[in-house]
Amino acid sequence: MQVKSRRGSKPGPRPQTWVTGPDPVVHEQYRAFIQQRNQARFRGEGWTDEYSFEQWQSLWQSHWHQRGRKPEDYCMTRRDPAQPWTQENSQVIPRSEHMTTQARLAANARWSKKNNK
Repeated sequence: MQVKSRRGSKPGPRPQTWVTGPDPVVHEQYRAFIQQRNQARFRGEGWTDEYSFEQWQSLWQSHWHQRGRKPEDYCMTRRDPAQPWTQENSQVIPRSEHMTTQARLAANARWSKKNNK
């Protein structure tokens, strides 16, 4: 069986069309930036239009190769979860630290809800 190719395009990556240029690492970073921004907007978290890819990229600069889903890997989080995503409100920290902070915030919210009825 012969597979028809799409008209006018070739299969596979086309670095000449990437917004970031042909560097695959920068392309991967740009995709992660777009994904994080879109997920934040989907969750209803603020994301200022002034928060650019270059600012986001500078925060990840020293830990990009260490990002992931394991506790010893790094992730980006907001310093103040009530504020929108901005360069000043974002930080790159180990996931274990992030999970500890999130657990503490959740416990505080439960305690506050229980005692303010």
